Amino acid sequence: MFQKSCLSLLVILLLSFACTRDKKPLEPEKPTVIPSTMPQDGIPWPSLADSPWPISTVNPQGIARSPFLGPREGKVLWAKQLENAYKASQGGPALGADGTVYFSLNGNPGGPGFVALSSSGQTKWKLSWDYNSRFDTGPVIAADSTIYVAGTVLSALAPDGTTKWTFRGETGFAEIRPLLGIDGTIFLKDFHGNIYAITPSGRIRWQKSMGQTQGLSYISMSPDGSAIYTAGKDSTLIALNASDGALLWSVKTNLFLYAGPAVDSQGNVYFYSADRNNGRFLCSVSCLGAPRWLFQVDGGWGSPYGGITIDQDGQIYFGWLNRGIFALDYGGRLRWKLAFPEGYTDCPIISDVARNLYVLNVLSPKIWCFSSVGTFQFSAQVAGWPESQLFPSAIGKDGVMYLGSSSPWIAAIK
Repeated sequence: MFQKSCLSLLVILLLSFACTRDKKPLEPEKPTVIPSTMPQDGIPWPSLADSPWPISTVNPQGIARSPFLGPREGKVLWAKQLENAYKASQGGPALGADGTVYFSLNGNPGGPGFVALSSSGQTKWKLSWDYNSRFDTGPVIAADSTIYVAGTVLSALAPDGTTKWTFRGETGFAEIRPLLGIDGTIFLKDFHGNIYAITPSGRIRWQKSMGQTQGLSYISMSPDGSAIYTAGKDSTLIALNASDGALLWSVKTNLFLYAGPAVDSQGNVYFYSADRNNGRFLCSVSCLGAPRWLFQVDGGWGSPYGGITIDQDGQIYFGWLNRGIFALDYGGRLRWKLAFPEGYTDCPIISDVARNLYVLNVLSPKIWCFSSVGTFQFSAQVAGWPESQLFPSAIGKDGVMYLGSSSPWIAAIK
């Protein structure tokens, strides 16, 4: 009996650490009781630029958590209207190691399609938009300063805007932003559901056809870089081996995945889902796809475009269209819920190093700042900015937030 008890204890201890970065990848975390907090460490990613925000959502795990303090005054430093542009990319901006701000733009033929700005808002250079070389995704900046951005084609740009190479898939690319693996492989998906792994020199490493999918969710990656997660056909979340594209597992979501998935430091995956009765949920599964918990959003409808944010303590934040802002603990238990001050919230919630939360509105160009317990701190809005939806933003080392929107305006707020 004693030997059996010892063996059971050993199995539990081994499983509880199975999903950490230092252990064998893709083994499930199965604690008997999920704690309310769990430290979330910054995950080194040598292929990305040494920048405060080198990729939309700041890291390949799809979590908008800045390692720096965000805006504290709500002061608009500058706002810029881009002539002959329609809107900024839904992928949001990226920041170079030298402080350059890069925005993709959806525009009109001959208008700007991609711009590089100084931190003070001055244009350094820009590329024109046209149907054959449009820039739809947010940019990703590599350690060698190469800028990857996709639309009609995947483009690799030098820091001065010159094109190093392009790659054309079967159709245009649908992702919010390309993903950069630990070894520099570029992952992205086209409108037909083909997932590509491209080398830093622009050659195909592998291609996997998953069938046409609904939603525009980006690809996220496990903390050890061994697996990628994205939306699959028939409303599923799929996990693929990053080295060869082999299917590892899939989970039925019954919902179009327009946002996420997000991955925590322990390798657990978070995503939105629905059931046959049209209930709406935030879900968490282990790195093997095993269920961890479900949180039901009462009265929720639609499928959020906004991402899922996890702070340094493992506390989880998300907004659901008509239901407001939710804060859960690491085990998926409700901490607090906040009715959104104005309209719906359907954009990413960004957290900073002090656990402040920056919430962007879907109906007006305004941001709100709340504490981690839901206390209102301040709001900010650009005077004269037309009614529009704010898209994902970036935070610099100096606490400045750079904003794009569904109008041809971009701005910086301190």
